[in-house]
Amino acid sequence: MRVGKRKKFERNRGGTNVLTKRTLTPDEVIGEILDANYSFIPIALFNYFLHGGNTLPLPTFNKDRPNAKRAAKRCISTSTPWGILDKADKQWKHAHGDRLFRANY
Repeated sequence: MRVGKRKKFERNRGGTNVLTKRTLTPDEVIGEILDANYSFIPIALFNYFLHGGNTLPLPTFNKDRPNAKRAAKRCISTSTPWGILDKADKQWKHAHGDRLFRANY
């Protein structure tokens, strides 16, 4: 799973914007996402995003992919939401007790 997680951040293809004709390496694409203050979450970490808990230690990334390591660190940092369902449930119970969410629950 750690190797799979590493591969998610160390993409092997970049891309060319059809409008600007600007070509970016895979690491530059990730860098632009991070510089725009976005984060992306690989499916292997989606449970952490929804429910929280512990994650595996980060894998070792290739030195020529500095943005891969940045992206992985941001994904599990406090700047990216985590445990959102558990937190929402606690806030609801604090405000509404055991009352259900009605028809949308």
